[in-house]
Amino acid sequence: MRNYLTAVLIFLAFSISAQEKYLIFFKDKGFGANPSEEVLSAKLLIAEKSLSPKCLTRRAKTNSNLVDYYDIPVSSKYLNFLESNGIKIVHKLNWFNAVSARMDFSQLKKIESLNFVKGVRPVKEWIFKNKESRNLKKESGAFSTKEQKHKLDYGASLNQLEMSQIPDLHDIGITGKGVLMGIMDTGFDWKALDVFKHITVVAEHDFVFNDDVTANQPGDRYDQDEHGTEILSIISGYSPGYLIGSAFDAKFVLAKTEDVRSETHVEEDNYAAALEWFERLGVDITSSSLGYNEFDKPEHSYTYADMNGKTAIVTRAAEIAFQKGLLVITAAGNEASQPWHYIIAPADGFNTIAVGALNADGTVTTFSSRGPTADGRIKPDVCALGVSVHVVNPFSTGFANVSGTSASTPIVSGGAALLLSAFPYLNNVQLRKILLETASNSQNPNNDIGYGLFSALKAINYPNIKKSKDSIFVNRYFYFEGDSITSTPEMFVSQDEKNFTRIEGKREGKYFSFLLPEYFSGDSLHFYFEYTLAGQGKVQEPAVKYYSYTYGENVVSHYTQDINYPFVPEKFFVSANYPNPFNLQTRIQVELPYDSQVGITVYDILGRRVKKIKNKFLKAGFYTETIDLTGFSSGVYFVVFKTKKDVKVQKVVLLK
Repeated sequence: MRNYLTAVLIFLAFSISAQEKYLIFFKDKGFGANPSEEVLSAKLLIAEKSLSPKCLTRRAKTNSNLVDYYDIPVSSKYLNFLESNGIKIVHKLNWFNAVSARMDFSQLKKIESLNFVKGVRPVKEWIFKNKESRNLKKESGAFSTKEQKHKLDYGASLNQLEMSQIPDLHDIGITGKGVLMGIMDTGFDWKALDVFKHITVVAEHDFVFNDDVTANQPGDRYDQDEHGTEILSIISGYSPGYLIGSAFDAKFVLAKTEDVRSETHVEEDNYAAALEWFERLGVDITSSSLGYNEFDKPEHSYTYADMNGKTAIVTRAAEIAFQKGLLVITAAGNEASQPWHYIIAPADGFNTIAVGALNADGTVTTFSSRGPTADGRIKPDVCALGVSVHVVNPFSTGFANVSGTSASTPIVSGGAALLLSAFPYLNNVQLRKILLETASNSQNPNNDIGYGLFSALKAINYPNIKKSKDSIFVNRYFYFEGDSITSTPEMFVSQDEKNFTRIEGKREGKYFSFLLPEYFSGDSLHFYFEYTLAGQGKVQEPAVKYYSYTYGENVVSHYTQDINYPFVPEKFFVSANYPNPFNLQTRIQVELPYDSQVGITVYDILGRRVKKIKNKFLKAGFYTETIDLTGFSSGVYFVVFKTKKDVKVQKVVLLK
């Protein structure tokens, strides 16, 4: 009896003192909820200096904030206080104003009582499930196709790429150059395998062991880096006659976020931290073939009701990343034949592209997770081949076939990289729009295959917008499988769909460019193209309806309309201007949590209205307003922001 009681007491003592990982959310970033203009400007300047030049360039393409409150680091004084009390910090999550840390029960209670702590909750650990991929028998040895109609010899990887018309782009030299991709997975044995000899890895980090080694190392299970290595080969592999990746000339940033020791899982803070890291480095496109919907600890689980685009930490991180200019692509999940059935986080994100899996005949697989999201949005977004996808075999010198939405996702991600490589000026909103518009089911999207099979060839042939100073161009390729264009293409544009203006295309490298006449901002335009194809004669495109474009905007519509969702802020917020004081121009960031008419007016020190900046209807979202006081005298001015619900006043100082 005594031995039994002793064992119970030892177990209880261990349970009480055992450390678990928690997310600690702070009330502010160390300078209060309403900082002075000088303090906030100084913090934003420090934050901007921490971002790479490529990051700032990519952000500028979206017309989003170059730097905002999300970028300001977690307060160092809060971190020092935690560490002085024995708290081991794992990750700093600036976007969430939080840290993850390991604590025992007594530490938890102490931290929860701190006046600068907003809340504490356990880190959720997602079960990593790729049953279709992991349980297939691996096939070793060489594969080769008897007939190749493209310039490169794809071996057995031809089918997976040809289904999405990716080799057609490779044929004309579009291979992913100039694009930086961030890949998140279990690890990557990229230095040891010949298929990766050509790859350029800009940076890599292990978010499990917190070092810069993403291949297996002491402490890892033997197959830790297997899945990530396979997925990387679908995008970046280059071994003619055996396997060629979808965007083999892109550059890569690699993040190991999953721990497959014992119960396979990934902790949500690893995912969020990796996305922040990707964003700061200037990554253009992120791809994750991670399938999560259940947890090692059921009491900490999300439910299907939480798949609403705004609850799961990983989903929220993905949406913030999109807001900052990244194109975020992820696996829809392999749950259709399981009790869960539906898509999984972060595939539930508003702007995150969820990729489903198709059979070789174009039908949806039995396992590909279905939509809708919990709030009724169509998912998945697009699909690609997800059965018998050819990959490198990390355990041999050969290759293998795997299945799952894990395998279809890197095909789409690489295809998106080709589109960006062809048109480097495109931002993530434009990329996402084009991918959905040109998929095979865009006329009638559903919750089995979303907008349908992704096509890289259709994507580059879809018209896109380029703004250059005061001019707006419509650009696109005219490249067709098996046919060549035999005339200079022409574009016909109209406001009333009756009187059309003819515009002759001008060749810009490999694509054609059409300079739009000047219209008023907000004017609705309709246009179509005419060209001649060898063997077909004159073609009018589109054959049904017209392309639609709102003058001054960035996207062209055909079948779909409003398919870009703003990441909605929690409350109305107007930042201090930056820089301050300023000479002629300064910027103010605005967070609008609801759709509203927004008026922006400038008053002088005597309360006289001196300039009207804007009076326009805006959708909920994040905006950067430029205040131009050219021609005004030095002094103090007040900028008033008025919506249907709120009024904010910001003092600015013009100093010439």
